[in-house]
Amino acid sequence: MTSDYIHIRIAAVLAGVVAFGADAVSQSAIGHIRGTITDAQGGAFPVAFVEATRQPSGPTVNGTGGASEPYNIDVPAGTYDLSVSVPGMKSFRRTGLVVAAGAILRLDVRLEDTLSLRTLGEDPTAIVATYFNRPDPPDGPTPRLFTSDLVSSADSGSA
Repeated sequence: MTSDYIHIRIAAVLAGVVAFGADAVSQSAIGHIRGTITDAQGGAFPVAFVEATRQPSGPTVNGTGGASEPYNIDVPAGTYDLSVSVPGMKSFRRTGLVVAAGAILRLDVRLEDTLSLRTLGEDPTAIVATYFNRPDPPDGPTPRLFTSDLVSSADSGSA
């Protein structure tokens, strides 16, 4: 009976080693893509959307990053295309990223403004040009016009 008990214990230990060993092997086949997402001036976004697509035609793994947290995507080892998008900014895409098992691939992304206007009628180039191309103010005190001066000059011009 003691021999049967020892065989059962050995079988249980071996089953545990096989189960945990397979789990450890599967975890080591995972790589990581990490980094920060900023604008052209280095400012952070409240939220950014990140996609890693396995190549040549594998599944897509989604992730997010934001103001105080870098993005982190856990993927099986392989080659990936990474896309980053933030509303109102030009999308970012990098192809051919090789992620090794158990390794961390660091990719910091700096997004540019899109060419579209942020607000209808707002053109940053025109605003800057208007500011710098203004005529110089006159020297001395600025003359004050009163409503009566405007009315009397309009009457004299029509007569």
